[in-house]
Amino acid sequence: MIHAEPFSSAEVLHGPNELAGDGFPVLLFRSEDAGDASVQDAARRLAAQGASVMTAGGGELGSLPVPRAPHPALAPILQIQAFYRMADALAGDRGYNPDQPRHVQKVTHTV
Repeated sequence: MIHAEPFSSAEVLHGPNELAGDGFPVLLFRSEDAGDASVQDAARRLAAQGASVMTAGGGELGSLPVPRAPHPALAPILQIQAFYRMADALAGDRGYNPDQPRHVQKVTHTV
């Protein structure tokens, strides 16, 4: 029940960062390659604007714990698994059951 949109750390500079103010929730997925510096810069910039920033994969700001990948190419798989576990726990904490969404049919019928 939290609206979310994906952006690259570079894309955030072209407008979406305007949304990030006091307490605005932001989750950044760190990369284990040369792009990580730009993700960390975005995290610091958004936090300075007042956003509530969490990074997947560690960092100096709030962190979503993710196991260290044996190879950088595997890092996104571990990050998304950690995210799904967090999203499921958050839904439960808020009283929602992800297996019984309010307005979504999990089975579709094609005629």
